[in-house]
Amino acid sequence: MHRIYFDNNATTKRSAAVVNGMSELLYEPLNASSIHSFGRQSRNLVEVARAKISAALSTPKGFRILFTSSATEANNMIVHSAKLNGMKVFACKTEHPSINKTGIDRYLSVDINGEIILDEIIDVGLFSVMIANNETGVIQPIKKVLEAVKNINSVLHVDAVQAIGKIPFNCSEFAADAFTISGHKFGGPYGVGCLIYNPNAIKVHQLMLGGGQEYGLRPGTENVLAIHGLGIAISEIDGRVQTMQEKILPLKNYIENEIKNFCDEVRIFGKNANERLPNTISVTMPGVKSEIQVAYFDSHGIAVSAGSACSAGRVEFPEVQMSMMSTYEEASCTLRVSLGIENTIDEAKFFVGKWKELYNKHNIINI
Repeated sequence: MHRIYFDNNATTKRSAAVVNGMSELLYEPLNASSIHSFGRQSRNLVEVARAKISAALSTPKGFRILFTSSATEANNMIVHSAKLNGMKVFACKTEHPSINKTGIDRYLSVDINGEIILDEIIDVGLFSVMIANNETGVIQPIKKVLEAVKNINSVLHVDAVQAIGKIPFNCSEFAADAFTISGHKFGGPYGVGCLIYNPNAIKVHQLMLGGGQEYGLRPGTENVLAIHGLGIAISEIDGRVQTMQEKILPLKNYIENEIKNFCDEVRIFGKNANERLPNTISVTMPGVKSEIQVAYFDSHGIAVSAGSACSAGRVEFPEVQMSMMSTYEEASCTLRVSLGIENTIDEAKFFVGKWKELYNKHNIINI
């Protein structure tokens, strides 16, 4: 059976360049804190990767690029730091669990399209906003958010995890105070992410105690191999963005149009938002629970999901869709399809056929 991977917002395949580049170093003793030649080689790999990230994302002068084990750790670190600095923290309920489970002081609302309601940005503190939602693909108007945040002398953190490699992204253009990225979302390795931040805008505190690695803020031997892979992957993002626009966006539009024309009752979350990611679909199948859909598609070789991949295999309360003025019945029947740069029109057609097949089976049973 040909297996189809439509869960690219959860993770992506490693690119060939990343695999080859990391493979060359698998047998090397890589500890960037050592002062001998092997250690200096390791330190050079870390700093070259840091420079590649800075160049690819146009990070402003003076910003730090702090390597972490994941975007979850980076998100936790920025919220933890804000609280230690005596700041209140604000976020939307549509944010990633690594933000929303850290003790948010007040949640901001989104409208029916999943876009943040700017009039609710009124308190002083740290505002954490996901530029592109991992479940619906809705892209927030970050420049307007930044303007509103700066008008009240507050700090803006942008979770850019789902944006990198899918849409053009430039830290200098968005001009926030801190950003989070994750390597495995754009062809890089697992186990490595970054907190990119302006130390003059927010003092970052360590989550762990130990050595002096990463500006003394992230103790523990750096994962040099993964950091090296991240540096390779970040160098490829322009090509990935181009492929997303030229190849994958038409596939997304095909799937949405076919399903909507087949069943007018379906809801595509964020369909009328100003901008969405070119690869992400959040669509209901009326009357068919998400977990049933996931299992059905999996049995036919298609990997999709019911939402965020950070719930240890559980199907959790559909917070994102409920925040977009959805009923629980509708939200609990929602599937996430997230395409990747290797997907094809034949795979899209096969998926649409199986979607219609499951919908028809459900309706026959319930006649």
